Amino acid sequence: MVFYIRFLKPPKLSFVNHSRATVKTLVTITSDLGESIYQADLPLWVAFVSPANGNHTILSSPNFCWKGGMRSLWIEIERKYIPQVTWPTQMVVSAHSKAVVDSLSLETIPVVVSAWSDTFDADATNGSSPWVMRRFEPADGISLSIREESGESIARHVWDGGIAMAACLSSTILRTESPQSLKSLLHIAQFELINVIELGSGCGLVGIALATLRPKCHILLTDLPDAMDIINYNILQSKPALESKIEHLVLDWAEPLPAAITEQQYDLILVSECTYNEISIPALVKTLSALAAQSPAAVVVLATKVRHFSERVFFDMMSDTGFVELEQKSIELPDPQKKKNEQSMEMVDVYCFRSTQMTGQPTSKPEIVLEGR
Repeated sequence: MVFYIRFLKPPKLSFVNHSRATVKTLVTITSDLGESIYQADLPLWVAFVSPANGNHTILSSPNFCWKGGMRSLWIEIERKYIPQVTWPTQMVVSAHSKAVVDSLSLETIPVVVSAWSDTFDADATNGSSPWVMRRFEPADGISLSIREESGESIARHVWDGGIAMAACLSSTILRTESPQSLKSLLHIAQFELINVIELGSGCGLVGIALATLRPKCHILLTDLPDAMDIINYNILQSKPALESKIEHLVLDWAEPLPAAITEQQYDLILVSECTYNEISIPALVKTLSALAAQSPAAVVVLATKVRHFSERVFFDMMSDTGFVELEQKSIELPDPQKKKNEQSMEMVDVYCFRSTQMTGQPTSKPEIVLEGR
């Protein structure tokens, strides 16, 4: 599984006395939903990055070492050791020293995702905000900045399935080995416009990654109202590819599709980590069916890390509603400890579906091959 460095207490500059000041933060390393703590020893690196010019100072210390079994770690740095830091600044806590941005492809899904604090100043009394930034590089020269909440709202967190889906899309778009793959859909004549809708977008990682990598991609991110503020923030921070654009809209699966959606034809429907709650699965399938009724040629791409056996009902309902499964690929999540102990690795499964309800007949399965391990 992927682990995430999180700020339990955001970085803050505190004055011990008139001549001594320290930057202090409390961090933890947990799984996406916080149910597991990182169990191995791990040296951590701390960087201070200026939002104004990108200048950064990277520090290491034995005191920054995460010990397997601990639940949290205080990181405290005296200001005299960072005189070159430009204020205001961001604090980055990372598991690697050479860069402060995590790469993101099928070959480089990070074991531990770095944490960027919000910007804070030398004279601020409250430190940075409780948000955390994730910064990824899905391709050379292309970066993603995704803000997520440090608290307990699962709607505003980055999930393993989202990282795996973004990595899958990145690798599929950038590779050329599979002319009949999902890449052929994302590269319709390579320069034609594609319309995409994402359900349950959360922080927006998957859709923003796609729009950043693929020119002429119009994508609509949807979720419930409590996710709209963070989606909007991340859209404003995004850098879409040429002639691509990202919009967002409230969509409740229990309600009819709004006019802004029914008036549009979609080529691709993205769903990531939305089957964990059995209660919401009927509404999700109903929404997918409604979308397919207006866009029968659309391909549904689903990424899920199965957390409960009850999620199987989703696939049964998709079949009953007239969807055919075109392809399935498993993406292995990195876990050095499990590999060392020869334990089974966790997987994110990516599925492609297409509806048959408009023709009334099962369609032949087009060869859609997702890039995967």
